[in-house]
Amino acid sequence: AGYATLKTGKWWEGDSHEWGFDKSNKDYGFLDVNIGRKTMEPVYDFIAGTQGQGKPFFIWLAIHIPHSNHNGAPADIQQYWQDRWSKGNGWKYMAMITWLDRVIGELNAFLTINGLAQDTLIAFLADNGAGLQPSKGSFSEGGLRSPLQLYFPGTILPQVREELVSSVDLFPTMLDYAGLPTSSACSDKISLKALLEGTIQGRQELTTVKSGGEIRAVRDTRFKSYFKSGKPVARYDLLLDPFEKKNLR
Repeated sequence: AGYATLKTGKWWEGDSHEWGFDKSNKDYGFLDVNIGRKTMEPVYDFIAGTQGQGKPFFIWLAIHIPHSNHNGAPADIQQYWQDRWSKGNGWKYMAMITWLDRVIGELNAFLTINGLAQDTLIAFLADNGAGLQPSKGSFSEGGLRSPLQLYFPGTILPQVREELVSSVDLFPTMLDYAGLPTSSACSDKISLKALLEGTIQGRQELTTVKSGGEIRAVRDTRFKSYFKSGKPVARYDLLLDPFEKKNLR
């Protein structure tokens, strides 16, 4: 489809060029960890270059904010949260969130100033939901229920949706918005574009499998069930018990 592609920020899959990316932040002389924290220069330079070539672009932007250690936020943001936090070091995490908001806001301003915002779909997601514990690596709501936001000015109206979706649904969604055909790799995924337009419904359930396949969790719009070696071991009513304290089995 002629897209120029950039990998920038956190990445666990080896050489990004082998995955089809044209460029990475390292091609611009910046380490992964510095993207968003110290600079957004590779992102802005890459976008400017694509516009000079008349090409559409795709960017993987994985900023190390928030991420331990929770330090480095601009002084004004740190002071803001210190003044409003009465106990402990929770203000440091809140400062990281605000810092991330600022960086994304600056990116959106760059797109707007350059006349690209109306033609750019931004998908925001996280790899775990730290607001509920336990989170990372867990099948709890803290591990599975994480932010997923789509921002496409003039195309997607502001709204909150309650349907079940997964981050893997972003693949067919982006193909759909780009006007490209889906592939066999999308057979178990749904397009969020179609969901937002009302032509399909959300998922009836989501299945999550632990590495090795021994443990899995199946969640619908209200209940979550856990299985170990194929046998049911727990069931929770997430409406009444979001912290999964009362096993209904």
